[in-house]
Amino acid sequence: MNYQNNFLKKRDILSQIKFVVVLAQFVQTSLPAWRKRRYKGSFVAKLNDCEAEAAETQVWLKFAVKCQYISIEQGRELYGTYNQVLSGLVKMINEPESWLIG
Repeated sequence: MNYQNNFLKKRDILSQIKFVVVLAQFVQTSLPAWRKRRYKGSFVAKLNDCEAEAAETQVWLKFAVKCQYISIEQGRELYGTYNQVLSGLVKMINEPESWLIG
């Protein structure tokens, strides 16, 4: 029974790590918003998508810490990194004109 619990916990950990990686990749791949800088509405919509995904990643990071998938220190470091990402995205959303081209 203990073997089975360890297996399930490791599978859950790998699943959560994969999910966080996928979310992080989504944030990166959503940055083709950068190419949409000619169109304010499209640009802001893509930035909003990025913001939502970054915020969702923070929720999963909290979950990973509570389930002890990652340490508190790792969670704080990653959470802080995502705070910086969110800060930059919010600034761009609030002042898109300074980022538009054309």
